[in-house]
Amino acid sequence: MAYLDNALAGQVVERSQDVARIALLYDILKAEALTPRVSVDLVRKAIERWT
Repeated sequence: MAYLDNALAGQVVERSQDVARIALLYDILKAEALTPRVSVDLVRKAIERWT
């Protein structure tokens, strides 16, 4: 089971093929994400540039 959420509504997905695809997409996004420390540094640099 997976839960998808957007600005208008949420959706529960139960079909195994869809859940597998969502899991794969999540893993791909997770692999591309910055670490928490690098994310904080990036946000701090953006704040410094814009303030």
